[in-house]
Amino acid sequence: FEPSWVAQRHAEVNKVFDDCMARGMDQLSVGMEHGTAEIVHRAPGRYDMNYLMKKDPVLMEDAAEVHPVLDKVLGPDFGHTFSGLLMTLPGSSAQEWHADGEHLFEGGHFPELPPHCINVFMPLVDISAENGGTEFCLGSQSMTGYDSSVVWQDPAHLKNCGVTEQPVTLSYSAGDVVLFDYRILHRGLKHLGEQRRPMMYHTFSARWFDDKLNFPSRHPGYLHPSTLPAYKPRFKALRPPSPEYDVTKQRDEFPAFKTHQGKVFADGPGGSQMPLGVADEMKAYLLHNNANIGGDYGTSNHT
Repeated sequence: FEPSWVAQRHAEVNKVFDDCMARGMDQLSVGMEHGTAEIVHRAPGRYDMNYLMKKDPVLMEDAAEVHPVLDKVLGPDFGHTFSGLLMTLPGSSAQEWHADGEHLFEGGHFPELPPHCINVFMPLVDISAENGGTEFCLGSQSMTGYDSSVVWQDPAHLKNCGVTEQPVTLSYSAGDVVLFDYRILHRGLKHLGEQRRPMMYHTFSARWFDDKLNFPSRHPGYLHPSTLPAYKPRFKALRPPSPEYDVTKQRDEFPAFKTHQGKVFADGPGGSQMPLGVADEMKAYLLHNNANIGGDYGTSNHT
């Protein structure tokens, strides 16, 4: 990617990171088991963030640059799993060895199985061993199927996987793109530099695979704007409606307002209401399609 792209993304992700830190992200305990759907504190000073990034159309456009490669590795029907930011702060400690995802089958080496999930790193600064670069055990993607615990950081994985080759630390420049197998054994090194080390990433997988492990489903309260009264919302949906916004017309889309006139419906149990457009689409789905997604047949494609 061009330097102008790097500069723009660098400014954007630092703004998002500062936003989350102002909301109390540093209170998050270290470990995947303490993470949330938006953020996981992978190691002290090393944050993995989906917040405001997953499915962002601009970031998805960035990721399209590597689609030709993914077509060959994962097949033409690959899917998008995550988009996010890996922010490593100066002084952050090293990670232990781990793989980002499990093998499809546990209990042995599976050199014949092709990748089912690929990480795409897009560094926004030059990266080396000094500022917390990533150390890889090349070829270990076929060795990490011995136990599903390989996704949890542990120095014993190196020996348990049977790795004999010397691990390699890659150095790359801002704007480079690095792709690697989800199953490969790796770790982030200690950050000895003086500046933040932001790394954008995308994760893609075969269309039948979905990662339910790396980001839990729970949401932290401190990411809600109401927790910071002085915080100025940055989302359009939270700003006052424009003069052109016809409130009456929007209310007409909700049948409940006509059935229970003069009542206030707040967002909560028994309060959330559905607009006609959504109800119509759900009715059409139930009557004419009503199929699982991902199948190679008409109703699935329509769904």
